[in-house]
Amino acid sequence: MKNTPSILYTIGKKKFSLGQLYDMVKAKIPTDKDTFHVTVILAGNGKDKESLRLKILFIHDKRAKNNWCAIGTTDLSLPDEQMVVLYSRRWDIEVFFKTCKEYLGFAKDFQSRSYDAITASVAIVFARYILLAVTVRNNSDARTGGELFYIVYDELRERSVVDALLLFWEKLTISLEFSFAPSTIQRFQSLFLSFLPWFMKDLLPIQKCES
Repeated sequence: MKNTPSILYTIGKKKFSLGQLYDMVKAKIPTDKDTFHVTVILAGNGKDKESLRLKILFIHDKRAKNNWCAIGTTDLSLPDEQMVVLYSRRWDIEVFFKTCKEYLGFAKDFQSRSYDAITASVAIVFARYILLAVTVRNNSDARTGGELFYIVYDELRERSVVDALLLFWEKLTISLEFSFAPSTIQRFQSLFLSFLPWFMKDLLPIQKCES
């Protein structure tokens, strides 16, 4: 969040800028932590912008007196640690777009109204970034690609294979119920299960359709 003096946040009946909020809470930051959060209201304009309740997390660097930053969210239940993790992931995206725009000519070197041309231009710029990222990584990171693969895999995995198969099965069944009779659906399900590989059949707790 930017420390813009014209943007004010309300606590109780008082209004503060972001910098004033930090001055108010910095003494409350525990000595064993670098973060402290407050809940505020960002007033709307009464027309197209509604008032928002925000959770602002201040991150303080004890090594430098005035070195701090603030991140905010409308999800008031989000833990402080999760806010930092999500912001760090988003920051990588911001760096990616900044690099593409400033150094790789994204949205500057090429302009067209053709969808195919725009898609090709984006793909070329992103491919150039990937090549640079791989080069930087190889020159600065001694870890093998296999280790990095498993780190990324564990980070991105949100559903197990079983969960994904069960979710697909549930949505497939619901879709069929709109167009076919129960007997037809059961025959289709039995046929579908018979064509699944053995390892998928073992993962699915559904081995046969109910009659």
